Amino acid sequence: MIDIEFQTNLITAKDLLKALDIASSGGMAKHMIKEIGIVVNKEVFYEAGKKLRKGDEIIFNDEFHISLI
Repeated sequence: MIDIEFQTNLITAKDLLKALDIASSGGMAKHMIKEIGIVVNKEVFYEAGKKLRKGDEIIFNDEFHISLI
């Protein structure tokens, strides 16, 4: 498990994965989210364009635990 703090007010799920180098491109991030899903505040989403806001807790692939601060 990797814990990450990321400072932002608003970012999409695919852009977050790209910014953190979890995905090498926006297309790859979109595919990963549609296949695996992303957990935002304990709710699963499969939308690459899901808007993430300050205060959200994100889990991706049970490996990355991300807090938006």
